[in-house]
Amino acid sequence: MPFDAMMVSFAVVAVFVAFAAVLLWADSQTKHHV
Repeated sequence: MPFDAMMVSFAVVAVFVAFAAVLLWADSQTKHHV
């Protein structure tokens, strides 16, 4: 696997994980989910 492809896939995974973490954090901040 070329280094560029590895960096791109790592960046995509990092963005996805960060987005999920923000969603979970926002969900825990707002205590009104049913």
